[in-house]
Amino acid sequence: MWSHLPPALLLVATLAVAGFLAWASDRGIDFEDHSMMLMEARFPEEVRHNFTAGHIYSGALFEATGYDIVALRLCGLLLMLAAASVFAWGGVRLLRPLYRNAPRPAWARAEIISAGVLGTLLYYQSLMMDPGYNLYNAFAMTAAAGFLLLGLCGTESSREAVPRSSVALCLSGLCVGIALFVKISTGILLLGVLPLVLLAWPGAPRQRWTRALALLVGVGIWCAIHFAVLQSPTDFRNMMASDSSLPGGLQAAYAPRRLIALAFHNLVDLHRQIARDFAPIYVVTAGALILHARLARRVRLPRALPALVMAAACLGLAWKAYAVGLSQGGWVGDAIGVTRFHLSWIYLMLILLAARGRAARIDPLADARPDALRRSALVALLLAALPFLAAAGTTNPITMNAALGLGPWLLLCAFLILVTARLYEAGWVRDLAVVLVVAFTAVQIVSGATLRPYFGYHLFGRPGATLLDQTVPTEVGNPASVLLLDPPTSAFVRRFREAALRHGFQAGDDILVTCALAATAVFFGSRHVGLPFSYARPRDVSMASPERLRRAFIFTRDAPCISARLESWQPYFEEHGIEFPEGYRRVESMEAVIHGERSRYELWVPARAAPRERADTRE
Repeated sequence: MWSHLPPALLLVATLAVAGFLAWASDRGIDFEDHSMMLMEARFPEEVRHNFTAGHIYSGALFEATGYDIVALRLCGLLLMLAAASVFAWGGVRLLRPLYRNAPRPAWARAEIISAGVLGTLLYYQSLMMDPGYNLYNAFAMTAAAGFLLLGLCGTESSREAVPRSSVALCLSGLCVGIALFVKISTGILLLGVLPLVLLAWPGAPRQRWTRALALLVGVGIWCAIHFAVLQSPTDFRNMMASDSSLPGGLQAAYAPRRLIALAFHNLVDLHRQIARDFAPIYVVTAGALILHARLARRVRLPRALPALVMAAACLGLAWKAYAVGLSQGGWVGDAIGVTRFHLSWIYLMLILLAARGRAARIDPLADARPDALRRSALVALLLAALPFLAAAGTTNPITMNAALGLGPWLLLCAFLILVTARLYEAGWVRDLAVVLVVAFTAVQIVSGATLRPYFGYHLFGRPGATLLDQTVPTEVGNPASVLLLDPPTSAFVRRFREAALRHGFQAGDDILVTCALAATAVFFGSRHVGLPFSYARPRDVSMASPERLRRAFIFTRDAPCISARLESWQPYFEEHGIEFPEGYRRVESMEAVIHGERSRYELWVPARAAPRERADTRE
């Protein structure tokens, strides 16, 4: 009975983290990236040019939820939980030989499940709470990997298992197809790497090609579904076209050569930080084990000494992570810190295996099959590469976006911990390492999301607001969804939203935002004239019809540092017959602080717009 208590606690902690994320789904909103994704999901047809069809999927999901923001967030969480479950299931099935003969197999299974789920959810609340292409990309990568692992389980066991394996690999292909549409760079890389793993997996040549074909069939099925149901091939081609309508900066920023150079620089910087923070622990650990191996040939040493060294290394790594202040948050440095912590554990386990010398060459899966080591190497390489494959193709640091899908790294860490602990004959050290890694991840999700939410750095009035400060029910969007916001943000949203409604604003009307808060249009339930990027550009205006531009409300920010930017809109206003500010009435004005700078935000209505008969409900 007591032997089942530790794995039960591990699984309960995982469920508690998922429950926390569900509890937080109605709290807070971001003024930039998250709101932009909500606006794209509310009016996906407004996105003329984009590198992703993620807004198409979000639009279908948003419509199915009745345009309720909280329901949309919960659907995103369910998608991630589903992908995490498939991934953990695949890990448990494929790594079954690893714990088949273990004294406590339930603990090993619980470790694998918790690692897969928590790693998948690590950055959900901070960077994927409002479903966008990042969430669908992480979902596709995680689910594709999970179905691939399931497909590899039944490739050689029995005739009945072969059809199940083909179905699992076909489902993996479906997920790769999703990745092709939501983030084409990840989709192409998965389409290249996963078939190579299948072709390299032990088995008859015909079996290998059959497995790869099953995966490609799944990709083809999803492409057919996308083009038949969600978006025509012509619309997709036009959306992805790189013509003059796309901001020139995006075309230059996403040049393949530049992205490869940026990724290489990020990886070098990541390993430089790992060496700076953890190299002393690696050197001392390897030195102690090598010294022990040499002395053991001459004198009799305690058999448990290597296990004690392993335990000291694990404790030292965890303490060092706490000492350097690795924490989850919305900023780039925080995500790199979390990535650095988990990668450092993988390197520690590899060092422990290498220091074991010849003993490490013993079949790590305790499997009689001669190709077990080959299988292990393929699985390890795949799990190590997957987060980077999912992060490829971004102008953000690749080490930041890798944190959006760290499930494979945590599963690899669990795999290495189980192998290392068995080689060192130290089951208790395995339990210690598992607790340290899983506890760190669970704490990062809860405390990081609570104390340093991504949107907390964009709030008006109090940049350091936490998730617990989101207490005021506030209507957002049209139809309205009720979110809990902090008092300054709630006052801002309510004042401008109600002012717009009083002066004739209808759901789906246009608002032209001339400052770096283009996505605030989502608060009104409006369409933003032009491309719904976070940062408004005058050139985007040319994509809208002159009639829409003349009817649009205008939202401005008056601050000394951007006064020239507002003036830069005048040529475009004149070109489209917009008489601003002469032909507009200012209906609401409010001072607020964002990014530590006080500015005045104003809402302007075309002078000919008749006020709607509506009582002022402001408090």
